[in-house]
Amino acid sequence: LPSQDSYVRNAKVPVVKEGRLNEKAVRQISSGSIIGLCAGLAVSTFSRSLALILGLLVVGVQQYASNHGVNIIPYNRLQKYVTSIDLRSAVQDNVAFKISFGTTFALAAFMQF
Repeated sequence: LPSQDSYVRNAKVPVVKEGRLNEKAVRQISSGSIIGLCAGLAVSTFSRSLALILGLLVVGVQQYASNHGVNIIPYNRLQKYVTSIDLRSAVQDNVAFKISFGTTFALAAFMQF
């Protein structure tokens, strides 16, 4: 399992570091785009309205719960299955990952074939 030091080190990744793109931010953008594309295509095969409702519901419930101090996502239990990344950091802090995931998810879910 990733340690607390790993979480602190990876929690806030600046996009630009020393005048150049930060390699950790580029990794987040790449993985967020790929995962968002796959998830958007999977959801769009069923229904576009389902993609919109599902996305708004997940964001709304997560935001409401986090504002009231309730952690819906069981990070410690899920982290046992996913060892290559720090899930808590990916969900809560990594803005580059979340923006690239959300953008490509929306594009893939609503594009015409």
